[in-house]
Amino acid sequence: MDQIPIRLENDRLKLCGHLWVSVNRSWQVEAEQNQRPRAAFKGTAPLLRLTSDGTRFQTAIAPHEAWWLGFESDPDHNYAVIIGINGVNPLSGQEVVNEAPRSEPRNFLLIPDQPWFDSVRLPDGGYTQLRPVSDEGSPTALSLHVFAISPGLMAPRADASPELRPQYQDSAKTEGFAPDESEHLWSARPLMAALPETPCARVYIDIVPPETFEGTAKITFPKGMFDASPPPAPYNPLGSPNPEA
Repeated sequence: MDQIPIRLENDRLKLCGHLWVSVNRSWQVEAEQNQRPRAAFKGTAPLLRLTSDGTRFQTAIAPHEAWWLGFESDPDHNYAVIIGINGVNPLSGQEVVNEAPRSEPRNFLLIPDQPWFDSVRLPDGGYTQLRPVSDEGSPTALSLHVFAISPGLMAPRADASPELRPQYQDSAKTEGFAPDESEHLWSARPLMAALPETPCARVYIDIVPPETFEGTAKITFPKGMFDASPPPAPYNPLGSPNPEA
C-alpha cells in the first residue's frame, strides 16, 4: 500500500488520509490497585517534525505529568494501530519489530472503536498511567504503526455517542475532563478475515522534557504552561464535583 504523506496540523497528526492522532497531557494520579487511573485533560502536547521524510516527531511533556493518545477517524474508515513504548507493545507485552496486526494475543487498537489509550495493564491486574520518563530515567520513545482496514473485514458497528470521544478543544467540557470507567471503549468489534500486513503509516515520536523541546524548536513556552499543580476533581457526567458525593 502506498503511504500517504503525514500531515501535522494544530499539534495533531493526520495519518493514512483519515486518521487523526494526538498526544495529550494529563496529571499523574493515584488509583486503587484494580482501578484504571483517570486524569483530567491538560492540553494537547506540542508536536515538532524532525525529519524530512515526515515520520519522526518530538513532543514535550513534563516529568511530573502523564500522557495519553487520542484517535479520531471518519466513521467509514477503520484502522488497526500498533503502539510501541520504548520498543515494547503495551497490549501484548512483546517487542515491536515491524509486526503486523494479530488477534492472538491482540496487539493493536481498533479505531474508531477504541478512541484513546491512557494506561497499561500490569501483570498483577493493576494499571499504570503512561509516564514521560521510564523507570531508568530515560525519555520515552513512542512508535505508531497504522494499518487501514477495509469495511469488508469489519463486523457492523453500533453508533457511538460523540460524548464518548476524547475532547481536545478549549471549552467548559474539557475543564477537568476525564472519561468515566464505563466510557472507556476497551472492547472492539470482531474481525471477519485476515488483517493487512503492510502499514499505511509509520510514526516515531520522542517524548522529551519541555526545555529539550524548546531548544530543538527554538521557541519559548508560555510561562507556567508546564508548572506542577494538583489534579482537579475527575469529570463527573452527573454534575457533582465529587463522584463519591
